[in-house]
Amino acid sequence: MFTSITAAVRETLEEAGVDIELKGILAIEHQPCEGGIYLRLRVLFYAEPKVSNALPKSAPDIESVGAAWCSFEEIRIMKETKRLRSKEPYTWAKYLENHGKVHSLSLLKELW
Repeated sequence: MFTSITAAVRETLEEAGVDIELKGILAIEHQPCEGGIYLRLRVLFYAEPKVSNALPKSAPDIESVGAAWCSFEEIRIMKETKRLRSKEPYTWAKYLENHGKVHSLSLLKELW
């Protein structure tokens, strides 16, 4: 059965080359798109690698331009030097750095 959980694990392996274990949920977003024609549901997960010293893929391929482990400080510098495609990695890194809440995966069971 296809779920957002299986999709998150699969996509992280495909795009970053890292096998992960989902630990919780940072946010669940629901918004109308294209003038209300369809709805977008996005789940932002918190995960950790299954192997602590796992190396993310660094070479670009059809799935991504590569991946890297970064500290909060490194992400902050990338944001300031405009080397991030979006502000979102910084926003979530700052949230976690400030001990933001990671919600239980059981929240998804209540949705489906």
